[in-house]
Amino acid sequence: MSTTAQITAADIAEMVRHWVSTPVEGYLGSHYGADIKSLLQRPQGDTSVFSDFMQKMKTDLPILTVLPVGAINAYLVPEGNDRMTLQIDVAGTLIKVGQ
Repeated sequence: MSTTAQITAADIAEMVRHWVSTPVEGYLGSHYGADIKSLLQRPQGDTSVFSDFMQKMKTDLPILTVLPVGAINAYLVPEGNDRMTLQIDVAGTLIKVGQ
């Protein structure tokens, strides 16, 4: 019987939830965290925004680099006329940022 702890998809989703709820440099001396407000302030046609966002997430959460390609995706979903919601899909678990 193995006593090795296993990291599940739910654990990884909780790591991402923590990351998006932590402001950048929220921990003294660390650049860990997500700057969601600046992400939402970029032009809608700027496709590099998600590339930068995903790269920062993978830098802060290195476990994401071992997941298969396409296991993590981020989307901006329109809500009403003037609002966008960030949603992150982590291996089938949908995280709605700000809700």
